[in-house]
Amino acid sequence: CYTPADIVFVVDGSGSIVSQDWTSLVSFTRNLASKFAVSSTGTQVGLIQYATYAKIEAGLQTSSTDLDNAIKNMVQQKTGTGTLFGLQLAAEEILEKVPDSRKSLPKVIILITDGVSNLPLRCESSSYDKYYLTNKFNPRAYGAYTCKGYYQTIHGHTDWYDRCRGSPNFPSHTCEICYEYFNYLQGCSDIIKLTNVYNSRRKANGNVADWKIVPVGVGEKLTTAGEEQLKQASWDGKTYFRVGFDDLETIKSKIVDIACDGNNV
Repeated sequence: CYTPADIVFVVDGSGSIVSQDWTSLVSFTRNLASKFAVSSTGTQVGLIQYATYAKIEAGLQTSSTDLDNAIKNMVQQKTGTGTLFGLQLAAEEILEKVPDSRKSLPKVIILITDGVSNLPLRCESSSYDKYYLTNKFNPRAYGAYTCKGYYQTIHGHTDWYDRCRGSPNFPSHTCEICYEYFNYLQGCSDIIKLTNVYNSRRKANGNVADWKIVPVGVGEKLTTAGEEQLKQASWDGKTYFRVGFDDLETIKSKIVDIACDGNNV
């Protein structure tokens, strides 16, 4: 980008992506990252992988070599699809914590996934929460099986119930029934409430910087509901990419153009 920006790749590492396709996904992400002029004063790029929990693989990098190594060395989690966790981690722990000198720069999340978000999967359940909070994922702040476990137990939000209902796709649904909707956009795990917040962060709305989510759907396992979720998650409510794993390279230049607002090298 001619104009510096802060960009985070949020990459799906769920188990529905087979090893061969994961290799293609990593290769594509490396090639896409190489198209940005990464430097300490220019564009900086970070990397998050999400599945049952989200993990920062690399904060905003100032070296293209370090960024490439982080992508190349990423080990697939192979569990659920906690898209919500990956997006929140990108925003709260990376993009919202940039130094003052970069706060006014464009903030871009490039979301790459093969399926619809499916976590948290229930409103509350003592057995699910107990398992999650006592197993090996306990230190992971961005991930949980239930809304209450995620928002209240981990993050201390007492309004957890309100955070888990009123999805734009299920406006009348309370979160207790979201586990019944695995083939649709579940109320608990639907990302649209969150993406609407991020995409509304524009200078025109009084925000210090413009935010933009660029969704990329890959593979044959992405359902119609998944495509609709990506469409709604886009910065303009309509533009997203849908390709096979073997065709990822065909959309590379278009993603760069959108991320850089046309001011790309």
